Amino acid sequence: MEDGDYEQIRADLAAHVHRHFGLSFKPQQWKSLENYLKRAATELRRSSDLTEISQWVSREKLSQAEFNALTKNLTVGETYFFREKAAFALLTDKVIAAVSRGLTSGQKRLRIWSAGCSTGEEPYSIAITLKETLSDANDWDISILATDLNPAALDKARLGVYRPWSFRDTPAHLKEKFFHQKGDWWAVSPEIKRMVTFRQVNLVTDDFYNAVPSPASFDLIFCRNVMMYFSADLIEKVAGRFWEALKDQGWFVTSQVELNEFYFSRFVRVQYHSGLFYQKMNVKPVSLSVSAKPASQAVKPRVVKHTSTSKANHKSESPVRPRLRPERVRSDAQKDISEKKTKPETPLNVSHAEDHVRGQFRLGNYEACIAAVRQLPAAQQQSPVITNLFVRSLANTGSYQEAESRLKAYLEQHSEDIGSIRLLADILSEQEKTEEADAQLVKVLYLNPDDIGALFVRHSLLRKLGKTAQSRKSLKRISDLIVGKADTEHVPGTDDMRVGTLRQMIAQELG
Repeated sequence: MEDGDYEQIRADLAAHVHRHFGLSFKPQQWKSLENYLKRAATELRRSSDLTEISQWVSREKLSQAEFNALTKNLTVGETYFFREKAAFALLTDKVIAAVSRGLTSGQKRLRIWSAGCSTGEEPYSIAITLKETLSDANDWDISILATDLNPAALDKARLGVYRPWSFRDTPAHLKEKFFHQKGDWWAVSPEIKRMVTFRQVNLVTDDFYNAVPSPASFDLIFCRNVMMYFSADLIEKVAGRFWEALKDQGWFVTSQVELNEFYFSRFVRVQYHSGLFYQKMNVKPVSLSVSAKPASQAVKPRVVKHTSTSKANHKSESPVRPRLRPERVRSDAQKDISEKKTKPETPLNVSHAEDHVRGQFRLGNYEACIAAVRQLPAAQQQSPVITNLFVRSLANTGSYQEAESRLKAYLEQHSEDIGSIRLLADILSEQEKTEEADAQLVKVLYLNPDDIGALFVRHSLLRKLGKTAQSRKSLKRISDLIVGKADTEHVPGTDDMRVGTLRQMIAQELG
């Protein structure tokens, strides 16, 4: 097969996958796509030749077996209980409170949808939160719908049995109260399982409406780390569908890396605790069509800040890492739109540049952060703080190549900046440049041999490279370094991991 024919087949396969599932694979991800498709073909006991795979993937409608095999191998479902605590604070403090006051409904009735629920940790976390918050939960009419594309993930969710790693951010008292141990596994209690209904739903097709009994049905919709996989046109389409599915004053929760003023312009954006969320208000909807209105004229959502008496347990500038495959695609046209929309109308006051950029980053306004930095004089752009925020904003909007280039240029002048070297490793890893990422972590460990965070990330990369012995060696080194540390201590170089969680994981992997 000629190289040109081979690339065309891979391009066609990417297009067919997008048509069937809405998932977008960029050219640099086609090799990974090829591997996923070959695994699906093997599972179906079919030829792994790309030409033959293309013959059945290109059909207008897939068989159920083909659909299931592809979703199992194309989608990623890494998650854990009580992920992003600010979302659960929103549930208890805003959603439940509003329903209780009769602002959303005249009776004790609550409808929640976990879209893209993966193996079930999110909807079960919602159920547990409701049980803990509502003393009269048994008197409520509560419906928690949990949907996903992947049937294998849904099977695991229905089973409701999890390894310790899924509880890495779960309070011990909740684990003891709502789960019971089965050897090395933990099973969800029957009362929590009964609260959740699982269903296979494809959000990008008309199958979406199988999950929605009627417009304005839900008080709250969770859809986190799902739309980052979609192309621009499908993000627009699905965002509009979610808006229609919510009741007036209902809430939409997406991951912090997926925040986007343009696609969610129908919503009011609300800052609560350490997170940003969207609320459907009784206002006139605006068009979501990219071609219908230039983004420079698009209606920007109002940002409302809510305060709380409880202190948010969150590091406001901790990097948000997009999941690995497949990454969100932003077309050139979309980038032009975003840059026009977020460009400030007046020159940035240079003396306040750092505070301004940091403020935009904290709010999750990554496009605005990027636009602000581009206006600065070249010398100021090279400052450590500005460079760090700029590169992280680029990475959080999917512009990995520019982030990599800018960070490498910075490191030429600051070769011993461990934080920036680690950040470069993260960015390389997101582009599946695993060996290059590992090389950067070797530099970090040369400068600081006891860097637990770097050792932990390197363990994962080495395992991905098939270097099992070296991976285990990294874990053993970490095990030595955490001897004597309290389980509640934070692991340096990680976002939220505690020593106890890390200790459990090491014991599980080393045996």
